[in-house]
Formats: sequence, structure tokens, C-alpha cells
Amino acid sequence: MSVARSLVRVAVQPEALAALEMQGNVGVWTGPVLARLLRTSGLGALRHVGLKHVELSVVAAGDAEVRELNRSWRGLDRTTDVLSFPLLSMEEVETWRSMQRFPRERLLLGDVVIGVPAVVRRADVDFVEDLVRVLVHGVLHLCGWDHVRRSERRSMREEEVRIQQLVLPAVEKVGTPGVR
Repeated sequence: MSVARSLVRVAVQPEALAALEMQGNVGVWTGPVLARLLRTSGLGALRHVGLKHVELSVVAAGDAEVRELNRSWRGLDRTTDVLSFPLLSMEEVETWRSMQRFPRERLLLGDVVIGVPAVVRRADVDFVEDLVRVLVHGVLHLCGWDHVRRSERRSMREEEVRIQQLVLPAVEKVGTPGVR
């Protein structure tokens, strides 16, 4: 019997790489390097939220695409650093988590779209850390977390930081460029 492992599919749009090049990182970031960083981060985030045998799609996009998605789906005519499109309710995710011993197929969790230019503009100290942070944030939304109320914001932020700290060592091992 074959057991399905988690899978993170990554698409890197040219506009995402252009945003990095405009920051003086020409030749440092390529599509495969960014994809490897996102795939490693996504798999780590899934593992640390306790999900196995799931599939996640991550898109590294430019401002125009993120703005259009934000306008279409949330009614907000602006770009942002991350959008999540869950395919399941929180209850469905919890049910899967409790019965995921040896599934033969993966559960499709949803999509995370990362606005790379927004991450570049907002990067506090380290682009890689901020990129991991927004991906973890997006995965948490796919798992049913939200931050509408103050108490939710605090809880979600604590979980985000916890998972980010667990994921970063694996990301550093894959040899991402040092972009500060």
C-alpha cells in the first residue's frame, strides 16, 4: 500500500522575481531558488500544524495579480503580502488531522498567494524570515485560524511565531541566498 506524503506545489511568476531584482538582488534569486524556499517552508509549516498527507499550492506573485485577487475576493482594491484560499472548513481540517494515519491520497487544503513585492517592501530585517512568516500566516488561515478579534490576533501571531521559528532552520539548510 502506498502512503501519500504532503506535497507543496509552487509557481513563481516573473513579476515576483522582478521585485527582488529591483532591490539589488539580480542573479541572487531565481525561480528555482525561490520555489525551493517556498516548498521547504510550506512543508515545514504543514508538519508543525500537525497535518500530513495534504496538498498545498503556493504562488509567488506580483502586485498587479495580488491586487486583482484582493479586489475580486475581498473587495479591497490594494495589494497585500499574502492571500489564502481555503478549500475546507476548520472542522474538515480537524477531522482530517484526526484520521490521517495511512491515507492513499492527499487532501487538497487550498492555495496561498504571496505578494512578493509587498514582502520586499515590508521586510523588517530579513526577506527570507518575512517570506516564511507570510507563508506560515497563509497556511494558518487554510487551517481555520483568523485574526478578526484582538484575542484571535494575539493567538494567531503567537502560533505564527512558534511555527516560523521551527521552520527557519530547515529553510537555512536548503541554501537560500542571504538577502537582507
